[in-house]
Amino acid sequence: MLTAPATAPRERATSEHRIAADLAVRAHLVELIGQGVAVTLVTPSGTTLSARLIHEDTTARELRFEPLGDAAALHRLGEAEEAVVVAYLASIKLQFDLIGLRVCDGELVACYPRELFRFQRRNAFRVRTEPPPQLAAKFGQLQPILTGGPELLLGDPAVPASRRRLRVLDLSHGGLSLLLPAPDPTLALGTRIPAASLELTPSLPIHIALRVVRSEALSGPDGPRRLGCEMEGLSGVAARTLQRWIDEWQVQAKVMAG
Repeated sequence: MLTAPATAPRERATSEHRIAADLAVRAHLVELIGQGVAVTLVTPSGTTLSARLIHEDTTARELRFEPLGDAAALHRLGEAEEAVVVAYLASIKLQFDLIGLRVCDGELVACYPRELFRFQRRNAFRVRTEPPPQLAAKFGQLQPILTGGPELLLGDPAVPASRRRLRVLDLSHGGLSLLLPAPDPTLALGTRIPAASLELTPSLPIHIALRVVRSEALSGPDGPRRLGCEMEGLSGVAARTLQRWIDEWQVQAKVMAG
């Protein structure tokens, strides 16, 4: 079952992540506008809206967002007292609070943030789970970890018809990318997947929760998409299993390449 987040996604922030200088805050906001990045807005009650930041005004001290979601979610955001914005720029995650939310001419308007938080992503090694073409012939049956590739199993275990598998394109300790064969509104930006099975190998599944943080069309609006997902609340056992798998994949790939 896929759900909207129950609470706003707040990553643990320290003083080293905090950006409060006006010029630095504005520089990041201008970059979001320039790249047309889709961001996720989440209220404390769990309302989620995908949007694009389209205007920042330091004189009026306001931001304007173009909604990408449904009108009902936009209306609920406009009535909320506050929201958290989560955005991604390459390997950087940006997060900041919004207050003074209101809807104006179909856009969401909010007060200019006094500060934002910048997190470096992908500190852990990230592996591409498809063998490079020049190595594909070498893999054969040497290592199950390299012959297939991880898959994500979605759906209710008690309802076989609801189960489906998605190919994992790359994987790290904190997130993964999935190949979605066609657009699916149930896996839209901001969607939380509270329970899924990440099958590192057919005999090595780990249970994880995910949040969709990126959605990229690979060949036209109706074609396959790459979904970027962030892992949430990984248990100690699952984290260690995943890290061992990544370490082994890294070693085996180097051996095969040599």
